[in-house]
Amino acid sequence: MSLFFVDILLSTTSIQSQQSAAFVVNQESQFLLQQIQSQIEGSSLVDIPVSTPTSTLELRTPSSSVDAVFIYASSTSVYIKNCPSYLQQACGAPAALTSSHVNVSGLTFVRKQNPNSRDLVSVSFTMAYNSNSPSQVFSQSLDSAIARVNAAAFDSNLIPTANTQTIGSGSGSYWQSINGAIYFLWNGTAPLIGIGTSNPGQTLEINGGVRLNTSNSIPTCDSTQRGTIWIVKGNSSSKDTLEACLQNASGSSGLGWQTIY
Repeated sequence: MSLFFVDILLSTTSIQSQQSAAFVVNQESQFLLQQIQSQIEGSSLVDIPVSTPTSTLELRTPSSSVDAVFIYASSTSVYIKNCPSYLQQACGAPAALTSSHVNVSGLTFVRKQNPNSRDLVSVSFTMAYNSNSPSQVFSQSLDSAIARVNAAAFDSNLIPTANTQTIGSGSGSYWQSINGAIYFLWNGTAPLIGIGTSNPGQTLEINGGVRLNTSNSIPTCDSTQRGTIWIVKGNSSSKDTLEACLQNASGSSGLGWQTIY
């Protein structure tokens, strides 16, 4: 009879231990997902490559005090780091998003483009209870997709990391306008730019006048200036002249400024 009750006690204790481990893992998994979701939804830019798994999530934010947020795994824990300037300069101390009660492995982020909507971030990881006891062995793997909510907003200059970066990609995807003043269209073969007009019919169409305020000295008319129009301002006793750098004879010797008016 004593052995029977001891066996029941051990079984009950084992079940309770495993349930306790499962509760801790579930709670910490949900907390980690909520923190990642909150950071992604509040970001202005998910700054990781498209469709490429990475172990570090980089986010830009509209806050001037926290220009970048980094979420990453180190050893078996997950950390978040806030940086007032980008590229991890002058970052604050990292804060743990998981406790010592659990071990996290396989933390992976994948940015997925969502045409005509905001990007999605796929998040996956495995979390296990940190114990060597067989009765407390418990782990679970989670996969989730989180969408960014905020539109991109920058509180400083938009500076590329190299002089080869572009904004937009031509015929497949292009910016519609800048501040409702400069507009872009693609007519199927070439880009059209409108200033003050949202429906340009030529490569460049301006709704309004064009002012040439060339206060600098007129440059030498050479092959790099060919086709340039320049206003030469007169003084109090002479009129302004409108000059064009044109070729009026064969060869480079034929280049010169021609007075139009």
